Amino acid sequence: MMYFDAMTQLGIGTFVSRITFGLQDGSATQVNPSVTVVMPTSSLHLLAREIVKALDNPEHRKRMRAAFDQYDADFPPLEA
Repeated sequence: MMYFDAMTQLGIGTFVSRITFGLQDGSATQVNPSVTVVMPTSSLHLLAREIVKALDNPEHRKRMRAAFDQYDADFPPLEA
């Protein structure tokens, strides 16, 4: 398993596509490229469709909202 903070580049070709992922350098503004994944464009297209399908699922959105709400509730209130 690998962890990345962001996608830094995307190149979509007719047959092959490349996605470069990166890690933040600690400043929270700069993302340094770390790993490039090269895959068939048809597989990338299928992956994108599956991601959209999952994010459009109302039950999934409900679970994600609950997780975000819990995450937010775990922080102490901001002092004015």
